[in-house]
Amino acid sequence: MYIAKTSSGELIIPTKEEKGFCVGCGSELVSKMGDINRHHWAHKNLDCDSWSEGETEWHLEWKTNFDITDCEVKMDNHRADIFCNGTIVEVQHSPISVYDVQERELFYKARGEFVWVFDVRHAASRINIVYPSKYRSYARDADGQYIEFYWKQMKKVIEFVSVPFFLDTGKGELIEVRKKQTRENNGCGWLITKEDFINRVKSGEIKNKDNLIYHTLKDQILAKMYDNNGTRPMRRSAIIYKK
Repeated sequence: MYIAKTSSGELIIPTKEEKGFCVGCGSELVSKMGDINRHHWAHKNLDCDSWSEGETEWHLEWKTNFDITDCEVKMDNHRADIFCNGTIVEVQHSPISVYDVQERELFYKARGEFVWVFDVRHAASRINIVYPSKYRSYARDADGQYIEFYWKQMKKVIEFVSVPFFLDTGKGELIEVRKKQTRENNGCGWLITKEDFINRVKSGEIKNKDNLIYHTLKDQILAKMYDNNGTRPMRRSAIIYKK
């Protein structure tokens, strides 16, 4: 965890000077301030958020690009990695199942504009980016370079992502995926800088509904199934990107 709160409710980053408490459950945290890993907070026992997967250097670096009030924002029994100007950003490093992708999307879509950032640094050598000479009909006007990419052994879970998502290759640039074909291991989108992505989140320019075709009926059924008691949603088919 990057953020804790003091006994008076003030948000703080890791420090030895004050006690820190979880913004979710209120339990006292331990400040981890060694010489190797980036400084962070940790629960003394189990994390109160069942979706928490442990912070990596990559997670913590992403959060340092935003104000501390925008990081690890409590939403019911979960903490959004980043919630800035109405946009929720989930920065995902660990492998994740289709079931968990669908559950988080359903939960967060009800609370704001939701986007993923997937850590694909480990696969960067298998992602071949091509710069076509002509824009395709499904390309939109935007700052950034239109590209097509070929990803050897593309993660199949990508097929089930139903909101805007970005691939962080670790080179200071992100691939904003506009169309993907996991069976053919290819897709297309826009190559944007990390700085541009952060600025777009802060300005509220990233939207869900303008970019996707939703299976409206299925979403309505799922919304009814997911109640305040934490009922888990059933599986659903992939949502298809607009062409």
